[in-house]
Amino acid sequence: MTKSEKSKSKDLTGQQFGKWTVTGPHTQRSSNGGMFWRCKCECGQNGKISSTSLIRGKSTQCWFCGRQATRKRFCAQGHDTELWGRTSSYSCRACLRDKHLRSHYGITLEEFFVIYDFQKGLCAACKKPLGDYRPGKPGYGNGCRIEVDHEHGTKKPKKDTVRGLLCGGRWAGCNRKLGRIDKIDWLTNVLEYLKEPPAQSALRRKET
Repeated sequence: MTKSEKSKSKDLTGQQFGKWTVTGPHTQRSSNGGMFWRCKCECGQNGKISSTSLIRGKSTQCWFCGRQATRKRFCAQGHDTELWGRTSSYSCRACLRDKHLRSHYGITLEEFFVIYDFQKGLCAACKKPLGDYRPGKPGYGNGCRIEVDHEHGTKKPKKDTVRGLLCGGRWAGCNRKLGRIDKIDWLTNVLEYLKEPPAQSALRRKET
């Protein structure tokens, strides 16, 4: 019996090969009749591995663990992925946030934090503490949701329309309240309106 034939007939159930543990034979066979085995990795992933790959050490773990072992801590842009984390497809979360800011507002992630630090981590309107997006910082995950406020309906470059960072949320927050208000004159008139409501002035005049 050849070495190959021995590997085909040997029962590997219960044996461990690297991170793989063989749970039983698979019904599928290779083109030359070789055995496949149902295996479970230490991380919980399941796989179908041939006898030859297991015995010769060609497969010692699932693709997920393999990617984990070979990935670099810092992404191509220099972000520490151990802090920022990665998506299920191994994309750097910091790079994705940077891409979003560039696409929508014309600013980089670094410039976003320049604005954040200039505002001392506070909403530019109500002065409530904003959450800190930088992992490892004391305010990470706390505070209000951050929204980038910018002018609307203008032909200016995106970066030139950014006004500041406001607290936000789906139903509340200064960013939602401000909405599409871009004219200072309108806001000035509203301020005067609130200071001196015309209805009250009219009623007082009627009484005199």
